[in-house]
Amino acid sequence: TTTTYTEGTWTTTSLTLEAAGSLDNMTPAGNLVYEYSLDGVTFSAGKSVTISNDGTYTVYFRVTDEAGLSCSVVSRTVKIDGTAPTLPIYAATENGGNYASGVWATSPVTFTLSGSVDMDSTVAGYQYRINGGEWQSGDTAVLSNPGKSVIEYYSFDVAGNSSTTGTSDIWIDMQAPTAPQVGFSPDYTEGAWSALPITVSASGSTDDLTSSDRLKYMYSLDGAPYEAGSVVPVDTNGSHTISFKVVDDAGLESLVVTRTVNVDTTAPGQPVYAAVAGSSAYTAATWAREAVTFTLSGATDEGGSQVAGYEYRIDGGAWQSGNTAVLSV
Repeated sequence: TTTTYTEGTWTTTSLTLEAAGSLDNMTPAGNLVYEYSLDGVTFSAGKSVTISNDGTYTVYFRVTDEAGLSCSVVSRTVKIDGTAPTLPIYAATENGGNYASGVWATSPVTFTLSGSVDMDSTVAGYQYRINGGEWQSGDTAVLSNPGKSVIEYYSFDVAGNSSTTGTSDIWIDMQAPTAPQVGFSPDYTEGAWSALPITVSASGSTDDLTSSDRLKYMYSLDGAPYEAGSVVPVDTNGSHTISFKVVDDAGLESLVVTRTVNVDTTAPGQPVYAAVAGSSAYTAATWAREAVTFTLSGATDEGGSQVAGYEYRIDGGAWQSGNTAVLSV
């Protein structure tokens, strides 16, 4: 051959085979006739032949002297494959199910390469690399590192041809967002009763892969299904439970943070006032000859809290706590 070639191996380029060096005891070397054949039957004159098409070939050579005598036929086998194998079939799975490129996975992802076809030689193997790193041999790998990874891959045949390079993406996030911080407006001590509506808000959650502006805040009021939102006005009377959670792009949820808010914007009912002078009922705005004792009772509260006590004042004086007092001269 005109290039270095090991008989019987595969090459990706054309080959020229050339015969030379035959000797005869009667016919000068320049008069010897060289012939070649591609089928071992029909010979054509010539010392060399070039094989360019893909395939496996056996080339036969013989030399004939002036007396018509031919030497033993010499044959050589050459294999040419200048065609690349087909692109591998790429498949990825997560937890036994199919994984779609470019969506967030919340557990390790396994990808496999298979199915390349070569028309002449055979597929020798597969190569892949991750995020532009070193090429690695193999048809499968498991990814568990968080973040977005780009997978490049190709196949190659025994002749040294490589398929085109395929690309796919694997996104992995196994870390949930941090729990949100919850605040009140106006200022409020959790568990106390407020006579004003209270606005409860969640904020401050962070995530290692999802930006803050993409985090989704969710809330549940009094056990209702979660809905989107980070601000919840509480303006109805009663004791209310507000739960917040935060969801990232991968669907991972933070810990739930729950707060209780008690709102009562309704005043209690008027107390029942009763007074006695001595042991007899006393009629308001009449003269009594004995000390008068008055009592306050019976007030009700419909706002959700309860009546905490009573206060009174006498002749526009200071308000005093209590539900009874005695007036005397």
